[in-house]
Amino acid sequence: EAAKVNDWTLNNAGIAAMWRGGCIIKSVFLSDITAAYRENPQLENLLTSPFFLKAIEKAQPGWRRVIAQST
Repeated sequence: EAAKVNDWTLNNAGIAAMWRGGCIIKSVFLSDITAAYRENPQLENLLTSPFFLKAIEKAQPGWRRVIAQST
């Protein structure tokens, strides 16, 4: 949202790649984040990228079971 308001052009794939290179905690997902933004530089929400959408759909039944048992 800030990028739109301030008319910034951000290279989200590059930002994710730089973060991965200098991050003490090497996140497995940073490679996937970089790939998602390289595939679609205009991606506004990572959760709508094919990789993350599939991951959420795969995990959702387990989350639902946990929540159902906790209530």
